[in-house]
Amino acid sequence: MEVVYGTMTKVLEKLGFIAYEQISLAWGMRDDLMRLRRTMSTVKAVLLDADEKQAHNREISTWLADLKHVFLDAEEVLDEFECEILRRKVVKLYGSTSQKVRRYLSCSNPLVLRINLGRKLKEIRERLDEVADGKTKFHLSERHEETRASHGRTAMTHSYTLKLVGCGNLEGLPRDIKNLISLRFLSLTTKATFFPENGIECLTSLRTLLIFDCESLASLPRNFRCLTALETLVIGGCTKLRITEDEDNDQVNKISLKRLQFSHLPEMVALPQWLRGCEGTLELLRLFGCPKLTALPQWLPNMTSLEKLRIMECPSIQSLPEGMHHLITSLREMKIYGCPELSNFIETVRDEEWIKNIYFEDDPWRPT
Repeated sequence: MEVVYGTMTKVLEKLGFIAYEQISLAWGMRDDLMRLRRTMSTVKAVLLDADEKQAHNREISTWLADLKHVFLDAEEVLDEFECEILRRKVVKLYGSTSQKVRRYLSCSNPLVLRINLGRKLKEIRERLDEVADGKTKFHLSERHEETRASHGRTAMTHSYTLKLVGCGNLEGLPRDIKNLISLRFLSLTTKATFFPENGIECLTSLRTLLIFDCESLASLPRNFRCLTALETLVIGGCTKLRITEDEDNDQVNKISLKRLQFSHLPEMVALPQWLRGCEGTLELLRLFGCPKLTALPQWLPNMTSLEKLRIMECPSIQSLPEGMHHLITSLREMKIYGCPELSNFIETVRDEEWIKNIYFEDDPWRPT
Protein backbone atom coordinates (compact mmCIF):
# COMPACT_ATOMS: atom_id res chain seq x y z
CA MET A 1 0.00 0.00 0.00
CA GLU A 2 2.84 2.41 0.82
CA VAL A 3 4.28 1.90 -2.67
CA VAL A 4 0.95 2.67 -4.35
CA TYR A 5 0.37 5.77 -2.22
CA GLY A 6 3.95 6.98 -2.49
CA THR A 7 4.11 6.58 -6.26
CA MET A 8 0.74 8.27 -6.70
CA THR A 9 1.91 11.20 -4.57
CA LYS A 10 5.00 11.65 -6.75
CA VAL A 11 2.99 11.39 -9.97
CA LEU A 12 0.42 13.94 -8.80
CA GLU A 13 3.19 16.37 -7.93
CA LYS A 14 4.80 15.90 -11.32
CA LEU A 15 1.43 16.36 -13.05
CA GLY A 16 0.82 19.59 -11.17
CA PHE A 17 4.21 20.92 -12.26
CA ILE A 18 4.13 19.74 -15.89
CA ALA A 19 0.50 20.63 -16.63
CA TYR A 20 1.20 24.33 -16.12
CA GLU A 21 4.48 24.44 -17.99
CA GLN A 22 4.47 26.06 -21.41
CA ILE A 23 5.48 22.80 -23.07
CA SER A 24 2.15 21.13 -22.24
CA LEU A 25 0.27 23.98 -23.93
CA ALA A 26 2.57 24.13 -26.96
CA TRP A 27 2.25 20.39 -27.52
CA GLY A 28 -1.52 20.31 -26.96
CA MET A 29 -1.25 17.83 -24.08
CA ARG A 30 -2.53 19.87 -21.17
CA ASP A 31 -6.05 18.39 -21.36
CA ASP A 32 -4.67 14.85 -21.20
CA LEU A 33 -2.42 15.76 -18.29
CA MET A 34 -5.25 17.40 -16.35
CA ARG A 35 -7.60 14.46 -17.03
CA LEU A 36 -4.94 12.07 -15.78
CA ARG A 37 -4.54 14.18 -12.65
CA ARG A 38 -8.30 14.22 -11.97
CA THR A 39 -8.57 10.46 -12.31
CA MET A 40 -5.64 9.93 -9.95
CA SER A 41 -7.15 12.28 -7.38
CA THR A 42 -10.39 10.31 -7.52
CA VAL A 43 -8.55 7.04 -6.99
CA LYS A 44 -6.44 8.51 -4.19
CA ALA A 45 -9.59 9.33 -2.21
CA VAL A 46 -10.50 5.63 -1.85
CA LEU A 47 -7.04 4.17 -1.27
CA LEU A 48 -7.29 4.14 2.51
CA ASP A 49 -10.59 2.24 2.40
CA ALA A 50 -9.13 -0.19 -0.17
CA ASP A 51 -6.10 -0.80 2.05
CA GLU A 52 -8.31 -1.78 4.99
CA LYS A 53 -10.56 -4.04 2.90
CA GLN A 54 -7.94 -5.87 0.86
CA ALA A 55 -7.23 -8.32 3.71
CA HIS A 56 -10.71 -9.75 3.18
CA ASN A 57 -10.99 -9.33 -0.57
CA ARG A 58 -8.31 -10.70 -2.88
CA GLU A 59 -9.77 -8.84 -5.85
CA ILE A 60 -9.00 -5.53 -4.15
CA SER A 61 -5.39 -6.64 -3.64
CA THR A 62 -5.17 -7.40 -7.37
CA TRP A 63 -6.72 -4.02 -8.17
CA LEU A 64 -4.13 -2.23 -6.02
CA ALA A 65 -1.34 -4.15 -7.75
CA ASP A 66 -2.69 -3.06 -11.15
CA LEU A 67 -2.77 0.54 -9.93
CA LYS A 68 0.84 0.29 -8.80
CA HIS A 69 2.01 -0.81 -12.25
CA VAL A 70 0.11 2.01 -13.98
CA PHE A 71 1.50 4.60 -11.55
CA LEU A 72 5.09 3.39 -12.02
CA ASP A 73 4.73 3.55 -15.80
CA ALA A 74 3.14 7.02 -15.52
CA GLU A 75 6.11 8.19 -13.49
CA GLU A 76 8.47 7.05 -16.24
CA VAL A 77 6.55 9.00 -18.90
CA LEU A 78 6.39 12.15 -16.78
CA ASP A 79 10.13 11.92 -16.18
CA GLU A 80 10.59 12.29 -19.93
CA PHE A 81 8.45 15.43 -19.85
CA GLU A 82 10.62 16.76 -17.03
CA CYS A 83 13.74 16.01 -19.06
CA GLU A 84 12.46 18.09 -21.95
CA ILE A 85 11.50 20.93 -19.62
CA LEU A 86 14.97 20.79 -18.08
CA ARG A 87 16.61 20.75 -21.52
CA ARG A 88 14.68 23.83 -22.62
CA LYS A 89 15.52 25.74 -19.45
CA VAL A 90 19.22 24.94 -19.76
CA VAL A 91 19.22 25.96 -23.43
CA LYS A 92 17.43 29.20 -22.54
CA LEU A 93 19.97 29.90 -19.79
CA TYR A 94 23.16 29.12 -21.70
CA GLY A 95 22.16 29.32 -25.35
CA SER A 96 21.52 26.38 -27.67
CA THR A 97 24.97 26.47 -29.23
CA SER A 98 27.07 26.80 -26.10
CA GLN A 99 29.63 24.17 -25.28
CA LYS A 100 28.15 23.73 -21.81
CA VAL A 101 24.75 22.79 -23.21
CA ARG A 102 26.25 20.40 -25.74
CA ARG A 103 28.22 18.76 -22.96
CA TYR A 104 25.21 18.54 -20.63
CA LEU A 105 22.51 17.45 -23.05
CA SER A 106 22.63 15.35 -26.17
CA CYS A 107 20.71 16.29 -29.27
CA SER A 108 17.06 15.44 -29.71
CA ASN A 109 14.44 15.45 -32.40
CA PRO A 110 11.59 17.56 -30.96
CA LEU A 111 9.00 16.21 -33.38
CA VAL A 112 9.82 12.57 -32.66
CA LEU A 113 9.93 13.29 -28.92
CA ARG A 114 6.55 15.02 -29.04
CA ILE A 115 4.92 12.14 -30.93
CA ASN A 116 6.41 9.50 -28.62
CA LEU A 117 5.41 11.30 -25.44
CA GLY A 118 1.92 12.02 -26.75
CA ARG A 119 1.40 8.34 -27.57
CA LYS A 120 2.73 7.17 -24.21
CA LEU A 121 0.62 9.71 -22.30
CA LYS A 122 -2.53 8.57 -24.10
CA GLU A 123 -1.76 4.92 -23.35
CA ILE A 124 -1.21 5.67 -19.65
CA ARG A 125 -4.41 7.69 -19.41
CA GLU A 126 -6.46 4.94 -21.07
CA ARG A 127 -4.94 2.26 -18.83
CA LEU A 128 -5.62 4.29 -15.71
CA ASP A 129 -9.21 5.00 -16.79
CA GLU A 130 -9.77 1.28 -17.27
CA VAL A 131 -8.29 0.30 -13.90
CA ALA A 132 -9.97 3.18 -12.05
CA ASP A 133 -13.39 2.15 -13.36
CA GLY A 134 -12.93 -1.13 -11.50
CA LYS A 135 -13.21 0.57 -8.12
CA THR A 136 -17.00 0.92 -8.40
CA LYS A 137 -17.63 -2.79 -7.90
CA PHE A 138 -15.80 -2.74 -4.57
CA HIS A 139 -18.05 -0.02 -3.09
CA LEU A 140 -15.08 1.88 -1.69
CA SER A 141 -15.65 4.96 0.43
CA GLU A 142 -13.71 8.21 0.15
CA ARG A 143 -11.40 8.68 3.14
CA HIS A 144 -9.23 11.74 3.46
CA GLU A 145 -7.78 11.45 6.95
CA GLU A 146 -4.06 10.91 7.14
CA THR A 147 -3.84 9.19 10.50
CA ARG A 148 -5.40 6.30 12.37
CA ALA A 149 -5.42 5.65 16.12
CA SER A 150 -5.13 2.26 17.76
CA HIS A 151 -6.28 0.89 21.13
CA GLY A 152 -6.31 4.11 23.09
CA ARG A 153 -2.79 5.25 22.23
CA THR A 154 -2.30 8.65 20.69
CA ALA A 155 -3.06 9.10 17.01
CA MET A 156 0.36 10.75 16.62
CA THR A 157 2.17 7.66 17.88
CA HIS A 158 0.27 5.41 15.49
CA SER A 159 0.27 7.62 12.39
CA TYR A 160 1.00 5.68 9.23
CA THR A 161 1.48 8.70 6.95
CA LEU A 162 3.11 12.11 7.43
CA LYS A 163 3.27 14.51 4.48
CA LEU A 164 5.45 17.59 4.85
CA VAL A 165 6.39 17.91 1.18
CA GLY A 166 6.16 21.41 -0.22
CA CYS A 167 6.76 22.98 3.21
CA GLY A 168 9.59 25.16 1.97
CA ASN A 169 9.64 27.28 5.15
CA LEU A 170 9.84 24.32 7.51
CA GLU A 171 12.88 24.92 9.74
CA GLY A 172 13.35 21.23 10.51
CA LEU A 173 11.58 18.01 11.35
CA PRO A 174 9.09 17.90 14.24
CA ARG A 175 11.02 17.58 17.50
CA ASP A 176 9.26 14.37 18.54
CA ILE A 177 9.29 12.64 15.17
CA LYS A 178 11.30 9.77 16.67
CA ASN A 179 8.18 8.84 18.66
CA LEU A 180 6.20 7.98 15.51
CA ILE A 181 7.00 4.32 15.97
CA SER A 182 4.43 3.12 13.42
CA LEU A 183 5.15 5.69 10.70
CA ARG A 184 5.40 4.00 7.31
CA PHE A 185 5.24 6.89 4.83
CA LEU A 186 7.11 10.19 5.14
CA SER A 187 7.46 12.90 2.52
CA LEU A 188 9.11 16.19 3.36
CA THR A 189 10.56 19.50 2.24
CA THR A 190 12.63 21.59 4.65
CA LYS A 191 15.06 24.49 4.53
CA ALA A 192 17.29 22.84 7.13
CA THR A 193 20.91 22.19 6.16
CA PHE A 194 21.05 18.82 7.93
CA PHE A 195 18.84 16.35 9.78
CA PRO A 196 19.43 16.12 13.54
CA GLU A 197 20.49 12.88 15.18
CA ASN A 198 17.81 10.64 16.69
CA GLY A 199 15.33 11.76 14.07
CA ILE A 200 14.55 9.97 10.82
CA GLU A 201 16.87 7.07 11.62
CA CYS A 202 14.65 6.18 14.62
CA LEU A 203 11.65 5.46 12.35
CA THR A 204 12.25 1.73 12.21
CA SER A 205 8.84 0.98 10.66
CA LEU A 206 9.31 3.45 7.80
CA ARG A 207 8.67 1.89 4.38
CA THR A 208 8.63 4.94 2.09
CA LEU A 209 10.73 8.11 2.37
CA LEU A 210 10.45 10.99 -0.11
CA ILE A 211 12.76 14.01 0.29
CA PHE A 212 11.98 16.78 -2.21
CA ASP A 213 13.26 20.29 -2.95
CA CYS A 214 15.33 20.77 0.20
CA GLU A 215 17.44 23.50 -1.36
CA SER A 216 19.70 24.03 1.68
CA LEU A 217 20.16 20.39 2.66
CA ALA A 218 23.86 19.50 2.58
CA SER A 219 23.92 15.95 3.94
CA LEU A 220 21.75 12.93 4.68
CA PRO A 221 21.12 11.44 8.13
CA ARG A 222 24.30 9.75 9.35
CA ASN A 223 22.55 6.53 10.32
CA PHE A 224 20.43 5.98 7.23
CA ARG A 225 21.42 2.33 7.34
CA CYS A 226 19.31 1.91 10.50
CA LEU A 227 16.13 2.17 8.41
CA THR A 228 16.04 -1.57 7.87
CA ALA A 229 12.33 -1.64 6.88
CA LEU A 230 12.69 1.06 4.20
CA GLU A 231 11.56 -0.18 0.77
CA THR A 232 11.25 3.03 -1.27
CA LEU A 233 13.65 5.98 -1.14
CA VAL A 234 13.31 9.02 -3.41
CA ILE A 235 15.54 12.08 -3.06
CA GLY A 236 15.18 14.90 -5.56
CA GLY A 237 15.65 18.61 -6.15
CA CYS A 238 18.16 19.08 -3.30
CA THR A 239 20.62 21.30 -5.13
CA LYS A 240 23.26 21.49 -2.36
CA LEU A 241 23.07 17.89 -1.22
CA ARG A 242 26.48 16.29 -1.63
CA ILE A 243 26.37 12.50 -1.69
CA THR A 244 29.69 10.69 -1.92
CA GLU A 245 30.84 7.09 -1.88
CA ASP A 246 32.03 7.47 1.71
CA GLU A 247 28.72 8.91 2.94
CA ASP A 248 27.99 7.44 6.39
CA ASN A 249 31.37 5.61 6.25
CA ASP A 250 31.66 2.12 4.81
CA GLN A 251 29.79 0.12 7.45
CA VAL A 252 27.10 -1.97 5.73
CA ASN A 253 23.89 -3.15 7.37
CA LYS A 254 21.35 -5.30 5.63
CA ILE A 255 18.40 -3.17 4.52
CA SER A 256 15.20 -3.92 2.61
CA LEU A 257 15.34 -1.21 -0.06
CA LYS A 258 13.54 -2.22 -3.28
CA ARG A 259 13.12 1.08 -5.15
CA LEU A 260 15.68 3.89 -5.21
CA GLN A 261 15.64 7.21 -7.05
CA PHE A 262 18.12 10.07 -6.98
CA SER A 263 17.01 13.00 -9.17
CA HIS A 264 18.12 16.58 -9.82
CA LEU A 265 21.09 16.36 -7.46
CA PRO A 266 23.82 18.48 -9.09
CA GLU A 267 26.32 17.88 -6.24
CA MET A 268 25.99 14.10 -6.07
CA VAL A 269 29.29 12.47 -7.07
CA ALA A 270 28.79 8.78 -6.17
CA LEU A 271 26.34 6.26 -4.77
CA PRO A 272 26.86 5.83 -1.00
CA GLN A 273 28.39 2.67 0.39
CA TRP A 274 25.46 1.88 2.68
CA LEU A 275 23.43 0.93 -0.40
CA ARG A 276 25.43 -2.29 -0.50
CA GLY A 277 23.11 -3.45 2.26
CA CYS A 278 20.31 -3.90 -0.28
CA GLU A 279 22.26 -6.13 -2.67
CA GLY A 280 19.63 -8.87 -2.39
CA THR A 281 16.52 -6.67 -2.48
CA LEU A 282 16.93 -3.67 -4.83
CA GLU A 283 14.66 -4.03 -7.87
CA LEU A 284 14.57 -0.54 -9.39
CA LEU A 285 17.38 2.03 -9.60
CA ARG A 286 16.72 5.43 -11.18
CA LEU A 287 19.35 8.15 -11.55
CA PHE A 288 18.10 11.37 -13.10
CA GLY A 289 19.83 14.72 -13.51
CA CYS A 290 23.08 14.08 -11.63
CA PRO A 291 25.71 15.75 -13.84
CA LYS A 292 28.64 15.20 -11.44
CA LEU A 293 28.02 11.47 -11.07
CA THR A 294 31.01 10.16 -13.00
CA ALA A 295 30.72 6.40 -12.55
CA LEU A 296 28.51 3.61 -11.29
CA PRO A 297 29.94 1.65 -8.35
CA GLN A 298 31.89 -1.54 -8.91
CA TRP A 299 29.49 -3.33 -6.55
CA LEU A 300 26.46 -2.65 -8.77
CA PRO A 301 26.66 -6.16 -10.34
CA ASN A 302 26.13 -7.56 -6.83
CA MET A 303 22.54 -6.24 -6.93
CA THR A 304 21.25 -9.62 -7.98
CA SER A 305 17.57 -8.62 -7.62
CA LEU A 306 17.89 -5.57 -9.88
CA GLU A 307 15.20 -5.68 -12.59
CA LYS A 308 15.10 -2.13 -13.96
CA LEU A 309 17.93 0.37 -14.41
CA ARG A 310 17.16 3.96 -15.46
CA ILE A 311 19.96 6.47 -16.06
CA MET A 312 18.85 9.84 -17.42
CA GLU A 313 20.72 13.13 -17.84
CA CYS A 314 23.89 11.90 -16.14
CA PRO A 315 26.29 12.86 -18.93
CA SER A 316 29.50 12.20 -16.98
CA ILE A 317 28.89 8.45 -16.72
CA GLN A 318 30.88 6.79 -19.47
CA SER A 319 30.43 3.05 -18.92
CA LEU A 320 28.89 0.26 -16.89
CA PRO A 321 31.02 -1.51 -14.26
CA GLU A 322 32.64 -4.85 -14.99
CA GLY A 323 30.69 -7.93 -14.00
CA MET A 324 27.26 -6.87 -15.28
CA HIS A 325 26.84 -10.42 -16.60
CA HIS A 326 26.05 -11.43 -13.01
CA LEU A 327 22.66 -9.74 -13.54
CA ILE A 328 21.75 -11.93 -16.51
CA THR A 329 18.87 -13.61 -14.65
CA SER A 330 17.40 -10.46 -13.06
CA LEU A 331 17.94 -7.34 -15.19
CA ARG A 332 15.06 -7.04 -17.65
CA GLU A 333 14.81 -3.39 -18.64
CA MET A 334 17.25 -0.55 -19.12
CA LYS A 335 16.61 3.05 -20.11
CA ILE A 336 19.50 5.38 -20.85
CA TYR A 337 19.24 8.86 -22.31
CA GLY A 338 20.98 12.16 -21.96
CA CYS A 339 24.17 10.13 -21.39
CA PRO A 340 25.99 10.17 -24.74
CA GLU A 341 29.16 8.37 -23.63
CA LEU A 342 27.24 5.68 -21.78
CA SER A 343 24.96 5.15 -24.77
CA ASN A 344 28.02 4.68 -26.95
CA PHE A 345 29.43 2.18 -24.46
CA ILE A 346 26.21 0.17 -24.54
CA GLU A 347 26.57 -0.18 -28.30
CA THR A 348 30.01 -1.77 -27.81
CA VAL A 349 28.63 -4.55 -25.59
CA ARG A 350 25.39 -5.27 -27.46
CA ASP A 351 26.67 -8.68 -28.55
CA GLU A 352 27.42 -9.89 -25.04
CA GLU A 353 25.12 -12.63 -23.79
CA TRP A 354 23.95 -10.87 -20.61
CA ILE A 355 22.58 -7.88 -22.50
CA LYS A 356 20.77 -9.64 -25.37
CA ASN A 357 17.52 -10.22 -23.47
CA ILE A 358 17.32 -6.77 -21.90
CA TYR A 359 14.59 -4.48 -23.22
CA PHE A 360 15.85 -1.03 -24.19
CA GLU A 361 13.40 1.80 -24.72
CA ASP A 362 14.16 4.14 -27.60
CA ASP A 363 16.43 6.94 -26.53
CA PRO A 364 14.70 10.18 -27.58
CA TRP A 365 17.84 12.21 -26.91
CA ARG A 366 20.13 10.44 -29.33
CA PRO A 367 20.53 11.87 -32.87
CA THR A 368 18.33 10.27 -35.53
